[in-house]
Amino acid sequence: DVDVSDEEKLDWEFHPTGIPLGNTKKYLVGAALMNPLLLAGITMLMYGAVCVVHYGMGVEWEEALATLRAPGVLFIPLMFLIQGTSLVAARLCFFPDPNSQGATAWAVLLLLACFATPGVLYVLVLRRVNSEGYTIPDPRLFPNHPVVLSLAMVDSEVREMKPLTGVKAAVYKFMFGESIWVSNSEGNYF
Repeated sequence: DVDVSDEEKLDWEFHPTGIPLGNTKKYLVGAALMNPLLLAGITMLMYGAVCVVHYGMGVEWEEALATLRAPGVLFIPLMFLIQGTSLVAARLCFFPDPNSQGATAWAVLLLLACFATPGVLYVLVLRRVNSEGYTIPDPRLFPNHPVVLSLAMVDSEVREMKPLTGVKAAVYKFMFGESIWVSNSEGNYF
């Protein structure tokens, strides 16, 4: 049940902060302003944490992003907030208040941003990247495979891996498959 009347308080999933703004359509305007600010705040916290890991711990920027799963983890608050944001923006666009053209203009921009979000997410998170890697049999499952043995000659980490057997090997194979990705480059994987 979606109640989006002009003066009633919105359900929490559409307007988590519940802050009314303005004189008319105050809960709609509040959601149209607060939902993007809430997402921007979560994004700043995420990248603040990445900066702490990068500068404070001396980790490379790409590795800090990968460690904190940025920006992919922002899917969760974005998907939570986009429903209410697009609903409120559409309501403000299609039923505008003649006394608040600013709110209507903001709602048009917000609705366009909601439409653009899937494309932006595709570019930032989902698109394929050219990988400089290849797969080899997993050393934990196939310690005597010729490729693994040749890799163990140069990589001490592979030499120290304990082979998995029995139920552990079956669960591991089911969860992660039988091969792993190895980088062609000499640097780290990020």
